[in-house]
Amino acid sequence: MVLTLAAVALGLAIGLALPARHTRFARPRVYKWGLLVAGVAGQAVAARLDGHAAASLMLLSLVLLTWFAVTNLHLTGMGVLAIGLCTNIIPIVLNQGMPVRAEALVHAGVVDAGFEHNVELTGGRQLEEPDDLMVILADIIPLPAARQVVSFGDLIIFVASIDIIVHLVRRQRRAPAHSLGRHGPLVGYGEATFDLREGPDVRDVADLRDITIARQVQDWGDAPSPVPSSGSQNSDRSDDSDPRTVVSAMGAPASHSR
Repeated sequence: MVLTLAAVALGLAIGLALPARHTRFARPRVYKWGLLVAGVAGQAVAARLDGHAAASLMLLSLVLLTWFAVTNLHLTGMGVLAIGLCTNIIPIVLNQGMPVRAEALVHAGVVDAGFEHNVELTGGRQLEEPDDLMVILADIIPLPAARQVVSFGDLIIFVASIDIIVHLVRRQRRAPAHSLGRHGPLVGYGEATFDLREGPDVRDVADLRDITIARQVQDWGDAPSPVPSSGSQNSDRSDDSDPRTVVSAMGAPASHSR
């Protein structure tokens, strides 16, 4: 519980201290709050019990918390939290309780040297035995500052909880839907954009207009001029008419006779 309270305090402090972030999306929702409340309450009750009842309640609470984490995988850090919870579930299932290394209790300052094998543990924990399985995931890491022995899963949960709380409580400022950048509202002209706060230069707009027109001419080209012809080409007496004069698309006149 000490690590849990420390994670909550650090997450709140960091999240509220960070500057507000700009986002076009609403704050993500948290689902299945009941699983979180039941899981935390189960952990608190199991810490006051001992024996198989404590181990069973601790395992049930971890399963509920994992269910909550999987349901909210859309939140940043929830995937890591689920990994940490599963890391703690494995040794509990394999050993009907969480093994605790006796030497780690001494290094953490929980008991004095020479008495580590005579201590009785509560909360679904038991002293490590030679035939225990997956003890690498058990409580083998001493934390003298907190006077606790924790597991790798506990450390993963600690870091993930801070990350989750930071992203949930951090202030955010909704950006307008028409905003195209993080520097504020932008206005587009052709293929370019200008920052309204700075104000586009009139000369820049004029230059951009010329560039846009030039691009259109370059892409599509100029349509050729119509070919004028004499009105006699469709007459009944075309043989008596003057030769037709044709103006080429390049502007150079040309003529031909029959």
